[in-house]
Amino acid sequence: IFYIQKSATGSIGIIATPDGQNKKQIWDSPIRSVIPQFFGDNQIIITTKPNVNAPGYSYVVDTKTGSVKSILQGISDLSVLAAPSSNLVLYYTSNNNGGLFSYSLTNGVATQLTPTTLPEKCVFDPNNSAKQITMYCAVPNNFSGASALDNWYLGLTNFSDDIWKYNITANTSIMIESLQLNAGRDIDAINLQLNSAG
Repeated sequence: IFYIQKSATGSIGIIATPDGQNKKQIWDSPIRSVIPQFFGDNQIIITTKPNVNAPGYSYVVDTKTGSVKSILQGISDLSVLAAPSSNLVLYYTSNNNGGLFSYSLTNGVATQLTPTTLPEKCVFDPNNSAKQITMYCAVPNNFSGASALDNWYLGLTNFSDDIWKYNITANTSIMIESLQLNAGRDIDAINLQLNSAG
C-alpha cells in the first residue's frame, strides 16, 4: 500500500505491506496537495491536484529505490490517469481551452486525442498490450471552457456524457453508446470500470 501524509514542510509518501508494517518513506516534497496512482509493479505516479490557476506537475516514483523522475511540468489544470502495464499516461490540460493527450514515457511524445474528455471519466482496457492500447471514456457533449475541470470538481458544472472507445495506438475514436438516448436522461459519469473481459 502507498499513502500520502501532510508534513510540516509539505507532504511525504509511505509504502508499506497491506497490514501496515514495513513502512518506508519514498516521497518527500514541499507540495502538499497531490494524487498518487500505482503504475506497474514498482512505480507510482504522483500528480499535483488540478488547478486552472496553477501549473501542474507529475512524477514517477520507484517504490524500490525511491528515485523520482519528473514527467510532466508546468501544465495548467493537470489531471492524469496512468495506463496499467504500459509506459503511457493520459492527461488533460486546460491550456488552449482544454485538451486530452496521451504521453509516452518511452520517448516523451504527447499526442492529442479527440474528442476531449477528462481522465477521471476514462478506463483502460485490462487486455491492453504493448502493441494495442485501448480505453473507454465518458465524453461530455457540452464540454467547453478553460475552467471546465475546476467547475466540475466544485459542482458548478454538470456534463451529459456519451461513451467513446479510443484506440490510442492508432489515434482513432468512435462513439459506442449515447447515454442520454438509452437512459432517457443526462448522465455525468466518473470512475468507469471494466471487467477482465474488457
